[in-house]
Amino acid sequence: MRGLAAMASAGGTELGLGRREAKWVSRIVGVPLEDVITSMEASKPICQKASVCLPLKIRSSTGELKLYLKKGNSLHLDAKRRQRTGKSMASEYEFYTKALPSLGGVGSRLLQPLALGAYLQHSQSSSLNKTFRETQAWAEECGIEGELLLLLEDARYAASPRLLAQVAASPGGMSAGAADAAVRWLAGFHEAFRASEDLGDLDVWGQGGYWSYAKRVEILPPGEGTNRKLAFDRTHPKIEMEWNDLLDRLGDSAPGLRGLAVHGVPFPRALRESASSLSRMLARACLPGHPSRTLIHGDFKAANVFVSGNEGGGSSLATAVDYQWVGFGLGAVDLVYFLTTSLEESALEEMDSLMQVYFEAVGGDLRGFHFQADLALADYTRYLVADMWTKVSPESMEASRLEPNVGMHKRSLKCLEAVAERCTKSLESLYVSSFPLGYDWTYKPQRPLKVLGGDASTLQVRREFARLFSVLTQLAVMAGAKVAEIAEAKGDDIDVANKSEDGSTWDPQTLADVETERMIVSVLSKLFPDVCLVGEEGIVPDGSEGDEKFEKEVEDACRELSYSADCNIAPWEVQLPSSVDSESISLKDVTIWIDPLDGTKEFLQGNKNGVTTLIGCCIRGTPWFGVIHVPFSSTGRTVFGGPGLGGNYDFDKSGVMAVARPLPPPRPSQGVAKRIATTRSNPSKELEEALAKLGPIETLKVGGAGSKVLMVLDGAADAYIFPFGNATKRWDTAAGEALLLGAGGALVKASDGSSYSYEATVDPWNTEGLVATIHELGLVSSSFGWPQLGKQ
Repeated sequence: MRGLAAMASAGGTELGLGRREAKWVSRIVGVPLEDVITSMEASKPICQKASVCLPLKIRSSTGELKLYLKKGNSLHLDAKRRQRTGKSMASEYEFYTKALPSLGGVGSRLLQPLALGAYLQHSQSSSLNKTFRETQAWAEECGIEGELLLLLEDARYAASPRLLAQVAASPGGMSAGAADAAVRWLAGFHEAFRASEDLGDLDVWGQGGYWSYAKRVEILPPGEGTNRKLAFDRTHPKIEMEWNDLLDRLGDSAPGLRGLAVHGVPFPRALRESASSLSRMLARACLPGHPSRTLIHGDFKAANVFVSGNEGGGSSLATAVDYQWVGFGLGAVDLVYFLTTSLEESALEEMDSLMQVYFEAVGGDLRGFHFQADLALADYTRYLVADMWTKVSPESMEASRLEPNVGMHKRSLKCLEAVAERCTKSLESLYVSSFPLGYDWTYKPQRPLKVLGGDASTLQVRREFARLFSVLTQLAVMAGAKVAEIAEAKGDDIDVANKSEDGSTWDPQTLADVETERMIVSVLSKLFPDVCLVGEEGIVPDGSEGDEKFEKEVEDACRELSYSADCNIAPWEVQLPSSVDSESISLKDVTIWIDPLDGTKEFLQGNKNGVTTLIGCCIRGTPWFGVIHVPFSSTGRTVFGGPGLGGNYDFDKSGVMAVARPLPPPRPSQGVAKRIATTRSNPSKELEEALAKLGPIETLKVGGAGSKVLMVLDGAADAYIFPFGNATKRWDTAAGEALLLGAGGALVKASDGSSYSYEATVDPWNTEGLVATIHELGLVSSSFGWPQLGKQ
């Protein structure tokens, strides 16, 4: 196959309509082949990097058919772009063949051009309706060689007899009236798909839009000719660098941009500081069950919108085309993208009223809507600064002034300034807001937690906790790498000691335990000297004078962690417990419980998948943030979160915190027999008798407290239970309890359902057993005879 430069003559015709494609069209519309071949309109085909749209007018027995044939081909692109373009083609195919038909009667009220036929190379058509199964098969019979064919109704005639049209290139951008029609259509589109229950197997983009962080992030793996231990996110430094370069190119033409600040923080630094949190928060809205999740267009701009006039005093109508970036997300993502790319200069003052038009059409909570719009606007501006405005200048704006497919923020300085100024206001709102803990949960947490409302007075302490949470997450990854490094170097010859106080039990301690905790404690004591550290191995900072290799390891780790500590978690994402006085809270209220190698017995027995590194951060005795890293898994998984972030996330060794996946709470088990994870190394008759009180169960004997908590978080177990004391200690459970609280669950005493305290001065033994669960506290409470559920 040839590239798009040659697609206009594909199949041997000057007009770009190959004979095989014409044969396919003729079969769909039921007209002779020659009538299709001569049906091309005089207007030029619409060409993009990997597709071309051919306008067709076909005479049939029922009248003239006005259609578009969209052809896709990515073979001329490089491997990375080809993969992304292939997904875009598949998403658009899914939209027309599955998403639109799923709406049924609702779809008939949505002004949307339909597909008469569709073909996607290598598609499995068994799940399609009869029409699209046939057109897929016909394309294969016709020997179609391209990757995508869509035969679409012409959007210009979607509201016949009224004619729709795209906005003219001059003066550029949509008027307020045309934008009003587009926004009303967009609200109807989002509401239609928010109500649809038949989107479970839809193979579109998991997160709609082409500018999402995960699609644009540049990650350097660990090493790469340096001594870096962690993957490096190149997006963060680009934000400040590219913003400063933009100001230099604009010179004196945009003096107002130079003084932009967010609560005293320079605008580019605040945007850099927020970028990762924006990415994670928007990714949460893509999960099934999020109350605001819908299907979004993903490229809803003036160039893809057709609007009618208001002839006869009637309302303007609108529709949209081009669904290559369709996927899940917040409707606000489409809305702010449209408003920032598509309004003419005179309509910029109407942006707030257009947002109100959208909100009134979709309804809901106004505070939540503004929160979502602030997230979406700041995230899109992050993309503009780091990627889209990198060559913008007064000269480039003049050259693009009449380019309808270029966003207005690249064609008009006034529009660019408006976007930057509105982003500043959005960040200001986010920095003093506090999203409700579990704002996207669809069930009631078993132990609701209250958090402090956001305000400017808590910004500094939130920033300190944001740095701490970031360092703890990445330090756990470093620690896991050290465990694996020692294990590989020592093999079966690793040093082992018994740290049991009286020697009556086997409580192994390896070189990996000691050296890894030593590294963790040394790094944290340097970066956060005010926090209290309690580790399983009892290591205390000793300065390590004379051990030059270790000193350098600690210095390098501190340097690497400090560099990214202020851009992995934004202060506004941090939630603080409402029981704490916001004016007096500080890092002195923090105790960090450390288990560098949880599952040492598993480690020595060769069951390394049961090994985890655990770091739990507790504020005045309450677990508030936790990290579980799995150093020997094939992916190098890291789970982090808790009440301190309002939820949990995970990423692998090739990823970074900005693109960590939201970890949704698992659904309640539907089986009769509950799956109970319990100890593998401490079996007993008493344990079996205690678990039998729960009724029908499936017992899962697993090593390592961290591994068992992960099973509960992942939905592989309904609960983790050990009903007796002296099997786990606080460093085994602090991280896990924080993560369970972040998922709406709990980790409590098996004796009465009350909570353990994690103050540094407590006896570390969990002497009254434990129950860890997200959904089954009620079952355990009634089975074990607790005096009251959720006693604190």
